Amino acid sequence: MDNIENRLAEEKKLLESIKAPEELEDRLRTALNRAAPKRNKRIRPIWKVAAVVLIVFLVSSNQYNAFSYYGKLLLGFDEVVHGNLKELNEQGMGQSIDVSKTYEDGTTLTINGLMSDANQLIVYYTLSNPDGLKVEDHDPDSVDFHPSRVKGFLTDSDSTGGSSKLNENKTEYKGYHGFTPVSPFAKKLTMQFWIEFKDGTRKLENITFPYDPNKALKSNIEQTFNKDFLTDIGTLSIESIIATPTMTEIKGTFTAIEDTDHFMMVDGTLDGVELVANGVRVSHSGWQSENLQKDKKIGIRLKYEKLPQPMQSLEIKVKELPSYKQIELKIPLTSSKEQVFNIEGKQIRVKDISRTSAGVQLILASDRFEIIPKGISLGTKSGLVPVKTIKYGNEVVSPSAGKLIFETKEEPEYLYIEEVYFKKPYDITVQVPLE
Repeated sequence: MDNIENRLAEEKKLLESIKAPEELEDRLRTALNRAAPKRNKRIRPIWKVAAVVLIVFLVSSNQYNAFSYYGKLLLGFDEVVHGNLKELNEQGMGQSIDVSKTYEDGTTLTINGLMSDANQLIVYYTLSNPDGLKVEDHDPDSVDFHPSRVKGFLTDSDSTGGSSKLNENKTEYKGYHGFTPVSPFAKKLTMQFWIEFKDGTRKLENITFPYDPNKALKSNIEQTFNKDFLTDIGTLSIESIIATPTMTEIKGTFTAIEDTDHFMMVDGTLDGVELVANGVRVSHSGWQSENLQKDKKIGIRLKYEKLPQPMQSLEIKVKELPSYKQIELKIPLTSSKEQVFNIEGKQIRVKDISRTSAGVQLILASDRFEIIPKGISLGTKSGLVPVKTIKYGNEVVSPSAGKLIFETKEEPEYLYIEEVYFKKPYDITVQVPLE
């Protein structure tokens, strides 16, 4: 027993001295090489127990580090990352990279580190030049550096945006950039980017760096659905939700009955889709759409902040969705003062009617996040006069207001609106299983 205890104590001491474990295969091979040569005789039960304890120790050590080991905390990014990403960085989550590439004008690009999970890849970078970086002509506080995509084995990830900051001396530019998720089989990644150098030349460049898929952050929830909801203009399909430490994403499609424009016309198309965790709304961080070019379908991705822990309940609530209607409405213009009209429960304001050298000018205001009128004409004794131009200006205080010019010398009698795009209320709830 003393020999066994000494052996286990030595192995434990060795493991504790290793700060950054190598691959599981290498660790197991090393442990096996240390073992005594196999003998063709019956192994005593006590040695079987010792072997099991040793292997469990090794395996559990590697599994823990596969998800949480980070060579070092990323420094100097406090003014760039905020909220959840800042918390993850402070916890030391992710992978340290430190791969650099220097260009002819003395500019050095360094990939400092990355975070990766089933929802996205985040790359942290630094651009530096002791003689000063080439700043953008229209923005002296920014550098013309634009990552576009990341490629690798079974990987072609699109850019999703990021954040950056230039120091006061214009010599260092730190930032992070997000991409769609990469393949778990990739071992090297290549980031493509556009960059402008000090001589004014702008080039498409790339930088390659190692990637360890075993250090990807683990998902909290991954659920698929088959939930279809019929609306006035098509079918909304909610297909999946993936919650990871960096964000939460809902994926789905919208299949239009007639035209996908009916779904995309109103601003804030999917702002009415809420994610509710433990009875509290999760902050919405944006959404993306993709025209699938077939069957009048649009692919949609809704992004939210990370979910609270522990989770007791999770719901997807649909409160509003875009709609479309042909109304062929005539609005009498009985006064030059402001007039308010309700269409499909939304307000449209005729703020002013006047005559100019170009014709009749009418200021029409509506909330573009609620309703958009289309097919606008001015009714006169001679018939309908279609709108000639629409000019938007800051002088009218309204979420959306435009000067409509109609080329006519006749007196206006009514405003004709052929169709409207608007948001219609719904009451749809999807319960998300937490298993």
